[in-house]
Amino acid sequence: MNINKYDFIKELLDKNKLSLYQKEKILKLISKEIKKDFNSKNEIESRLKLIEQKLDIENDETIEKTEQIITLKKLLEQNSKNYKPNKSNKLTKYRDPLEMYVFLFEYNQNPILKTTCHEIDSNELDIIKEICNTDDYVFEEHYKYILKAWNEHEKKHKVIPKIKALIRGYLTGENWEKKKVKIWSSDRISFSWASEELLRWTQEHPGMPPNSFKILRKNRIKGLDIEQFNSTINGNTIQSFLELVLHYKNLFHIKKNNSLFDILSFVNNEWKDEIDFVLKVENFSEKIELFTDVDKLIQAYKIIIELIKDSHDYNYKSKPKVILSFYENENKVNFSINHINSNFNKTTISFKDRPYGGIYTSIINKQINGLCNLHLKADFGEEGIYEINLWDGKKLELNEIIDSTFKGVEHTLEFIKKSNS
Repeated sequence: MNINKYDFIKELLDKNKLSLYQKEKILKLISKEIKKDFNSKNEIESRLKLIEQKLDIENDETIEKTEQIITLKKLLEQNSKNYKPNKSNKLTKYRDPLEMYVFLFEYNQNPILKTTCHEIDSNELDIIKEICNTDDYVFEEHYKYILKAWNEHEKKHKVIPKIKALIRGYLTGENWEKKKVKIWSSDRISFSWASEELLRWTQEHPGMPPNSFKILRKNRIKGLDIEQFNSTINGNTIQSFLELVLHYKNLFHIKKNNSLFDILSFVNNEWKDEIDFVLKVENFSEKIELFTDVDKLIQAYKIIIELIKDSHDYNYKSKPKVILSFYENENKVNFSINHINSNFNKTTISFKDRPYGGIYTSIINKQINGLCNLHLKADFGEEGIYEINLWDGKKLELNEIIDSTFKGVEHTLEFIKKSNS
């Protein structure tokens, strides 16, 4: 809400048509607004305490209720004077998602860095020995060149700092201040290429790359076991260093054996009884390759699905029906989430006045920016169907279109794979 939100609530309370019960329901929302607007712990606690006291009333004391509402309206006046917009409601500066694609793509192409996200075969082993100028595989030398290549790659590219922090944690077990980190991913993984257990294992098995199933099996050597965890991407159990390396690869690379189709088939289990999902193979390619932050993608997807749940009109007498599509378009990859049994719950005028209200500011700042662009296509009822560029670095516009086949509200995450120039 804008700077007049408390005045707005006051006006609602002044309306004679509202019952005391309705007014009390409005007042119960105030605590949430105060939490958003004030940063001082003491200030928040004192204001919430007053509200709680005023709402703790007996059902039959009508006069006392009226007095309490007057008291709360005075509190609203005070809040209105002291109100300062929360910085979290401001949009961040736009970041081109191409930066992330190039950063991750070139990481994957680097002859040394890619050995940290692949299984090492005999050909790659020869390349490592050539780069390290050693006759046999020496883990310490390999790791030295990994750090050298990473430092050069990190300095060369601009990208979201959190991506660099994740990779730095995986490779070094440290943050940018060279302090040890307890975990480096949302899967709560602590094991890294710098872990002492990995160094000990390589010293006990000289000449053996730790992430090579074929070479280890040929030499009848068991790989290094690590503390077990379950992937949040596909639910797979990870319990060896090689599996960790492949899991790390899946954090950044959508491909045939880590397809978005399979990922969503797992993730959607969370809402299997609440939402009807439609994933048609003809509209959902499993062959698309995309370098991106898969974890952030899943986070953004989950937020949009929860938004669909919250906004669904259950007068349809059916669960929300969501059609998912994944397709390429020139230099872009599009992931569409179309809630088909729905209409947009705002008018075009109210949306123009406040396009980034509700959840959109948060999802753009925390998940979307730098990951992808975000477009909206929506049925505004009698006003028609509009396409809206919610987040793509350009001025936001609502463009009315004629599309008799379109239904509902569609969010499209647009990933950039190469420059238009």
